[in-house]
Amino acid sequence: MLAKTLNYMWRLHRRKNSSGARVVIGRNWRFMILEDSTYATSDAYVASQDDNIRDIYRILKTLRRYIQNRIPAEEMQKAAAV
Repeated sequence: MLAKTLNYMWRLHRRKNSSGARVVIGRNWRFMILEDSTYATSDAYVASQDDNIRDIYRILKTLRRYIQNRIPAEEMQKAAAV
């Protein structure tokens, strides 16, 4: 399941809409934590429910800050250019 998820994430990262912005489409959201070779997934968050969409937004904002703090700025710029 992990390999399938990573492959999907890579393909999703490469997808852009007509304006060039990254696109994420989906009603049900699941989040995954990977530590060494062990992983866990969350229950589904349903994006069409008000409470869930707020949770999804909060999780994504937290994840963004975590990534920005872990990766040097120049590497972030290189990744954004791809």
